[in-house]
Amino acid sequence: MLNMRRIAGLLCVLMMAATAGCTTLQYASAWKDVKSATCVVSPTPGNAVSGTVTFKDTEDGLLVVAEISGLTPNQKHGFHVHQLGYSGSSDATCTKGHYDPDETGFHALPGFDGDHHAGDLGVLHADGNGSASYRSVFADLSVAGRHAIVGRAIIIHAKPDDGGQPTGNAGARIGVGNIAIGGHEP
Repeated sequence: MLNMRRIAGLLCVLMMAATAGCTTLQYASAWKDVKSATCVVSPTPGNAVSGTVTFKDTEDGLLVVAEISGLTPNQKHGFHVHQLGYSGSSDATCTKGHYDPDETGFHALPGFDGDHHAGDLGVLHADGNGSASYRSVFADLSVAGRHAIVGRAIIIHAKPDDGGQPTGNAGARIGVGNIAIGGHEP
């Protein structure tokens, strides 16, 4: 019985991931009043990253707040919204590239004044204990409206994002989680 539950759960996750790109658009009108989302970050194999990322629509844009541990102490780590939700690949490459709804094909760090991937969140700054707190607002993202993040994944990378093309040279994916409606607000 337990194996059937696992198989059914895996099929559900796979179906959600396969339709993640259209799900947000398909249900956007039903989600118009949804203003917050949460992502629980888990490690990829061989890593220790964990934590939560919360999202809230504000008048200024999407407020992103993260509390992450298990990072390399005193190091920066790339931090992005990726195109698809996580469906179980060990290296998290199933999430594809950075979320780029306008198809700019251009990567940049926050503060860049030009077209770039909407999912470029910048870097997490780990302290001496390998923990990072993050808080920033992004005018070009929303929970479930224009450039919606629900159904997509958060990825934390092994290295800093240096702003280079095409993805910031941030290295392996060491933490991953799906962005879902609900949870607590930041």
